[in-house]
Amino acid sequence: MRPTDQDRHGGNIYNRQIRYDFSSNINPLGIPAFALQKLREEAVCCERYPDPEYRGLKTAIAQMEQVPGEWVICGNGASELIYALPRALAKKKERPLRALVPQPSFSEYERAVDAAGGQAVSFILKKENGFRITDEILNKLTPDTDLLYLCNPANPMGNRLEKDLFANILRQCRESGTVVMLDECFLPFCEDYETASGKRVLKENPQLFVLNAFTKIYAMPGIRLGYGMCSDNTLLRGVREQIPEWSVSQAAQTAGTSIARHRIREPRWDYLPRTRELIRNQQKEMAEKLRELGMEVFSPAADFICFYSRIPLFEGLERAGILIRSCANYQGLTAGYYRAAVKNPEENRVLLREIRRIVNAAGKEQYPGMQPSPGMEQAGESCG
Repeated sequence: MRPTDQDRHGGNIYNRQIRYDFSSNINPLGIPAFALQKLREEAVCCERYPDPEYRGLKTAIAQMEQVPGEWVICGNGASELIYALPRALAKKKERPLRALVPQPSFSEYERAVDAAGGQAVSFILKKENGFRITDEILNKLTPDTDLLYLCNPANPMGNRLEKDLFANILRQCRESGTVVMLDECFLPFCEDYETASGKRVLKENPQLFVLNAFTKIYAMPGIRLGYGMCSDNTLLRGVREQIPEWSVSQAAQTAGTSIARHRIREPRWDYLPRTRELIRNQQKEMAEKLRELGMEVFSPAADFICFYSRIPLFEGLERAGILIRSCANYQGLTAGYYRAAVKNPEENRVLLREIRRIVNAAGKEQYPGMQPSPGMEQAGESCG
């Protein structure tokens, strides 16, 4: 099966025989055990409505992130906030909302603007710059730009936004009144999260809305819990008006509050350090192996790797029971670009083994008599 519109995002394993899902970027350590136990203990709470103001959760997140509680807003996953923000902004405009979206990036940014009746203007990033945002974006921020979407680390390329450039962007947007949504859902995988997060400049930049989630870093995508931080209470109130009541489920409040409070009480909790060490080591090894197989690997900074292959991989891996993310439907990318999650060592070895098998099979077809790549003698077993 070729990737279709159903593969707009990762994690769609439900109509496939998939054993290894590398298409969604979830912490390989899994959801913290105590949070899972708390969910079991409080399952009976599903018989009542959740707190519509999610007060305990909001307080815990604010303490965890060290920001005022009134700066925090939660949603049914980060995606609900991605959609709510442009609707809130469009409501105040006498003309259609205009948003700038660097591409390639998460497709829901543009879809959210379209859903709000606005116009999403694409800023296509250049391959020669490693698909990084450069100071060229400052020229694209016109006086009528109402909203700018940024993602740090970027999805799907994995690169980081340069700090000085980010400061210049904020300065220009502050002067023009442009709201900046900064998506940091992958930043907790980076060791410098606390010093790199945009939350540190929220006070002097009320136009900045920092987006984060428990989804990726705490391996709970099925529970759906995202949150935003912003120092502009009027903007937050407008966003809140666009979100249905009881949007944050009882399960999400239970799991999120449990994790946030644990981080506050146990500052030496090793879950995040172990996560970052695992990702760092496996990421380096995977990148090296992919380059050995002839892939063009883009510098990763989160829990996934983006690479380009001249040899088609999607269908061959799917037949072997492995799902990766084809990036052919990202603006600015083409067929041959893929994104793969960084998982546990055993799973990563399976992925690399199967890619090697596909590469060697393609080489034999093109060059009869070709010798297998080093290590191919152990790669005969399919994981499908």
